[in-house]
Amino acid sequence: MEESAPTVATQNRAHEQLGRTTRAGLVIAIGVGFLVIFLTSSIKNVIPAYFVPMADYFGISRATFAVGPTVFMVVYGLMSPVVGAMADRFGGRDTITAGLVLAGGCFLTSAAVPLYALFTVLYGVGAAIAFAAVSYIPVGVLVEELFPPERRGLGYSILTNGTALGFIVLSPAWIILSRETGWRVVFATLGLAFLVPLALATHLLIPSSSPTQEISAEPVAPMSRRIALVLRTPGFWVLSGSFFGCGVTMGFIDVHVVAHMQEIQDSPTVISSAMIVLGVMEIVGSIVAGRLCDRFHGRYVLCGAYALRGLALLTLISVPDAFGSFTFAAVFGISYMGSVIATTLYALDIFDSKSKGMALGLIWLAHQFGAAISSEGGAVVFTEFGSYRIAIVGSAVIALVSLLLVALIEPKRSKKELKDSARQ
Repeated sequence: MEESAPTVATQNRAHEQLGRTTRAGLVIAIGVGFLVIFLTSSIKNVIPAYFVPMADYFGISRATFAVGPTVFMVVYGLMSPVVGAMADRFGGRDTITAGLVLAGGCFLTSAAVPLYALFTVLYGVGAAIAFAAVSYIPVGVLVEELFPPERRGLGYSILTNGTALGFIVLSPAWIILSRETGWRVVFATLGLAFLVPLALATHLLIPSSSPTQEISAEPVAPMSRRIALVLRTPGFWVLSGSFFGCGVTMGFIDVHVVAHMQEIQDSPTVISSAMIVLGVMEIVGSIVAGRLCDRFHGRYVLCGAYALRGLALLTLISVPDAFGSFTFAAVFGISYMGSVIATTLYALDIFDSKSKGMALGLIWLAHQFGAAISSEGGAVVFTEFGSYRIAIVGSAVIALVSLLLVALIEPKRSKKELKDSARQ
């Protein structure tokens, strides 16, 4: 669905008004948003650091304890469209604030429960919903509310880099802290941080509503009609199909890449250093992708991201040594957030203003489905063949399929053309 010139003109006028009224506080809003994304990355990355101590505390096996994080992944994917619909209805800021309150309550309560079944409900279900409400989908809606079209790529890349920095800084911090501090203290501290300063700062310091919502007098269509409209948009199936491939490649790397590097006899120093390189290049790549999306059609950025990702995976098995691992980390890191940023901004361009969040949620559902298949599939392949080579080649092929899907997209009008038409 392509935006008409009057709609774009109206949005531009609204963004100009928003800029005049909040320009002095926009930097603060971006800073608060970045801090929220940075700290809420702990919802996911604190569990690996305390995996064994938590299993011991509840008196269960590691396999049983893994049920909670698995439920988390499933619920996160299933709730993404619902969270997207909330962002369409209430705006990005209020959705994120609600997610912080829910995360705070779940973490505080989880720190006190004696039974693993209760923990699974609180973390696997409650915290997963909260994480969906503070992650890429409502942040994408928030970026559309705060930034004009020609600056959304940069804005989205800045905010989502909070996740990358959380991976680099907080993941090792939790590992170090786990030697001295129990998981319940950490969970309670995080819960208080989410519930009080972060939720209050988000509510008070980030602008509240979308300009398009403020000026629109049209009633909101029923959810079923909005879902049908999204599903009838050809671009949805292309973006969902290609983003499924993004999930496959990310899911394999997130779960199995360290094990593969251990299999090819990389030293612990090489592996940890390669992960740092991946995280740093993820930050660099996201900024580059955001700027490119502001200047060029998102189709080209997506093609580049999937091409680099396939090349990185093939390097991982073609050069099975430290040099290959570092090369993989650098190339894959550049592409890591490129597909996320370009897909999100592309979706913001082609979907109706009242269904953008829901569309993003459905696209992310496809991503999580791919990640789940890859996570389990990688383990099955290694069990059957004693190596990850087949899984890595398969992931590279799927990245190529994503590239071909994106290459078939008919480019809509560029941002410059839309801006020029709005001035007429």
